[in-house]
Amino acid sequence: MTVAVPNAVGGLDVQAPGNYTLKWNGPLHYDRLLQYDLVTREIVPHAGSFEWIEDFTALLWHVNPGHAWHDGTPLTAEDVKFSIDRAAGNAAYNESGTYETGIAYIVSAVNGESTVVDDLTLRLPVNTDVTAPGRSVRRCQSCPST
Repeated sequence: MTVAVPNAVGGLDVQAPGNYTLKWNGPLHYDRLLQYDLVTREIVPHAGSFEWIEDFTALLWHVNPGHAWHDGTPLTAEDVKFSIDRAAGNAAYNESGTYETGIAYIVSAVNGESTVVDDLTLRLPVNTDVTAPGRSVRRCQSCPST
């Protein structure tokens, strides 16, 4: 299959500044933790699931076992944390210590530093809003942390 993406400068890095991959072919190449079901209009688990904790001020994300990168390396909570931090511009990718992805809005519900609990679990502090799960990782494709 050939995928033609207009103006896809920057390769397949879905979070690269100025890259249109996230919009045009991100869903073709990258799994999301959650998917939006067009029929039921619900956000449903895909590569992960979540539960509300701490009086709706945090989410506990569970990465479903069995999801792997192209080389067979398992998807971990550390990869999800890395992807969220990077999308928000928190990861140090240049001398100024920021990384301007232009897609920080996709993790706009995150309210503080996420914490890896174990290999498949991530604690994510969020704004107390029922849309937080969708605005924290639904559109955030994961990137390998190594």
